Amino acid sequence: MQVATQGGVQLGQGGTEPAAKEPFSTRTLILGNSGSGKSWLAFRIAEALGCKAVDLDAIHWEPGGYGVARNKQVAIDMVHQE
Repeated sequence: MQVATQGGVQLGQGGTEPAAKEPFSTRTLILGNSGSGKSWLAFRIAEALGCKAVDLDAIHWEPGGYGVARNKQVAIDMVHQE
């Protein structure tokens, strides 16, 4: 199948209008009690779908445990890098 493009933009079937864009991303949120396997499940789903999982504990807490919350601005900057 040949796809018409103009300036790197895929065109619709008529060849003159840009094709409808796919949604940029879909996010799946996994909720559960502490220690219930949320991160484990998230990483298995991401692996099966070929996408990235983000562990919010790694963003919110300082390394080495869950006793010290990370500086809020640092956490926000980490999210923007993801």
